[in-house]
Amino acid sequence: MGHITSSKSTNTSTTKKQPLRQVLHTWELWFLLLMMALIILLVLSEQKSDKEKAMIQSKYSLEENAAMQLDKAQPMMTEGNQFEKAELKDIESAMKLPSSDTTSVQLLKINQYRPLDIKKATQYLKKKGILKGLAKDFDEAGQKHNVDPRYLIAHATIETGHGQSKLAKGIADKEENQTYYNFFGIGAFDSTAISSGTAHAKKEAWTSPEKAIDGGAKFIRDEYFDQGQITLYEMRWNPEKPATHQYATDIKWSLHIGQMMKQLIDETELEENDFRKVVFKDE
Repeated sequence: MGHITSSKSTNTSTTKKQPLRQVLHTWELWFLLLMMALIILLVLSEQKSDKEKAMIQSKYSLEENAAMQLDKAQPMMTEGNQFEKAELKDIESAMKLPSSDTTSVQLLKINQYRPLDIKKATQYLKKKGILKGLAKDFDEAGQKHNVDPRYLIAHATIETGHGQSKLAKGIADKEENQTYYNFFGIGAFDSTAISSGTAHAKKEAWTSPEKAIDGGAKFIRDEYFDQGQITLYEMRWNPEKPATHQYATDIKWSLHIGQMMKQLIDETELEENDFRKVVFKDE
């Protein structure tokens, strides 16, 4: 009888545990289904995001964009040796994107590292003043911050006047016995470029050309690429939000840097998805 009693007790215990296993099994299935659903949603979201990133669609026409630039952003242009306010027709002309190789570089996604031809870049920088011999430093900064180093070189070339500007050569602080460098015109406002640019370099402790390159790449990554402006054209004109958060006032800033980049680019390596088009309203 004792054996029979023990058997009933075991059966009762088994009967009580079975539903718990079923419940756990059901929850596992639900969890797996939920995870699968989340993965599918993420994949679809990324696909949608990729499609959206392929093109910038401005809710304004090009003419409306240009008018907003004139009204709010004080765009400038070079006339001879003078830097003066641009007129509406000049802004519209600068914003138009004719289908030429040089101009298309303005639409190249520069928010990703592409290997730099060090030999070609070294030759390019040979007569660029303070920038001479810094090809590897531009490449390393590009890798570190996921920025196209060819863009960094072209941008620094423009901003430093081919390596000859005072900010590029370094501003000495006699009291601190320290020299500060600024290769990308960061914090350098047109009317106070030297003092304001130096103040920013001091704040960031850019005490060498190498630090100026690395710090500039980080700034551009944080302040522009991570904010969604990933081409020269978008950095200059911000067509989604015209006349706001723009890198420069010169209406030909992105065109000039694009021309410089073209000297360092192997165009055979570029594909259509390396560019991001801009479409204005009514186009």
